[in-house]
Amino acid sequence: MASRPEKNPAVQGTGLSGRLRTPSRAALWIKISGALLLGAVAATAQGAAAFKPAMEDTAKVAAVPVENDSLRARAAEAEPPQGRKFKFEFYEIEDAELLADLWHLTGRDNVPEAGRYQVLKVLDDTVARAYLLREGTQVGRLPDSAVAGILRVIRTRSGTREGRISQNLIGNFWNPNHPLAPFQWPTGLYTEIRHTMTVLRNSTPQIQQIYGGWMAVRPVPWAHAEIGGYQSRHGGGLSRNLYNPMDDRSDWQFWSGHHQWGYLALGVPGVKYELALDNRNFPEFFWLDPNGGAGSYVIGREKAGSPVASDEDYADGSLMNGWKRGGRLTAPRPNYSQTLRLKLGQIRYSAVFDPDVYNSTIHDLLFDELPAPFGQWGLGFVLAEGAAHTHIRFDLFPVTLGIPRPQGSTFRFFFLRLDLAVRDIQTFHIGLATAIHLDSPILRPGGNR
Repeated sequence: MASRPEKNPAVQGTGLSGRLRTPSRAALWIKISGALLLGAVAATAQGAAAFKPAMEDTAKVAAVPVENDSLRARAAEAEPPQGRKFKFEFYEIEDAELLADLWHLTGRDNVPEAGRYQVLKVLDDTVARAYLLREGTQVGRLPDSAVAGILRVIRTRSGTREGRISQNLIGNFWNPNHPLAPFQWPTGLYTEIRHTMTVLRNSTPQIQQIYGGWMAVRPVPWAHAEIGGYQSRHGGGLSRNLYNPMDDRSDWQFWSGHHQWGYLALGVPGVKYELALDNRNFPEFFWLDPNGGAGSYVIGREKAGSPVASDEDYADGSLMNGWKRGGRLTAPRPNYSQTLRLKLGQIRYSAVFDPDVYNSTIHDLLFDELPAPFGQWGLGFVLAEGAAHTHIRFDLFPVTLGIPRPQGSTFRFFFLRLDLAVRDIQTFHIGLATAIHLDSPILRPGGNR
């Protein structure tokens, strides 16, 4: 009777020893199984929009492409069914804000767990799919609609280029993994120093200095709360028209005293209501009145006891309620203004209601946060009855830094924020600001987008 063959120690514990009698058969079985498994994984990884990763040697970019020659060689040897060829690309994620974007695109609302993250892209001749990995383990699949935008951000996002992940207009307005993201309002702590200049006919330029900021929180995914406070002072042509039109005040100074104002806001994704206590001599949109120079001079002369003669060519203001014959210098105190704000992806709309100050509702429509080589920009219009300005804004060379604790926090420094509203070459308003925005998951427990 033949002796019983011994078990192959190379396959003990695998459950295959009863069928594999020789080491050569065991090795052959393992190779066949590995090839089939690799082919099955490759066959399920299909997506949209092929692309080439950036391979430049940049140490500070947000995502660094990683070459994996052994994996590429194995993928090339394992021919998928029907002769389809697949290509694999890996990116290490080094930027905290980019990681937060990718994390939310997988449908998660909490803070990314600690660890090293990568993006795996699997491509064939026609389609591509992307997956977020943590320490080589899949976290989730990224939406096909964001694949091209992910590449754009990975290639360009660093200290000199910012932008949320999106590759087309529709992608800004709908995220199937995070439906509320396009509608949610910014959170965090924001502070700025702003200087503005207003040029109107029949007046020398008006200057303002503004300091302040706001704090916004998201306690639950569908709620937003915000509070803001500012201080400002003004000087120049319109101030002179209103308070020293005859140039006869010996105590007249260029700069006024400081004025304080603030607001409270409550909202849900896409809609926000603000109530402001605003007792400024020059409210937010005084520059929108095309007859503001003449109107301020008319009421200033009247209050100084020397009204303009009927044959003098000075028109009443068309937007400012009090800047006219028989009007008033400022609105009744206290003055409350109301603002309704809407947000849909990159579209921002505001309607300002303050009948004690303005003759009509003011509408501000802006297509904002458009990517540009220098940072971001926006384009829109500011409209009211009898007045309209083109509105352009730029964020020049903003810098975003990740903060280690708590994870997911960011620090953004806006070196220069430029706002320009233009009616014509003799009627425009320009603002220059330097700002800081600090955001943290502590202020948005209802969601980290």
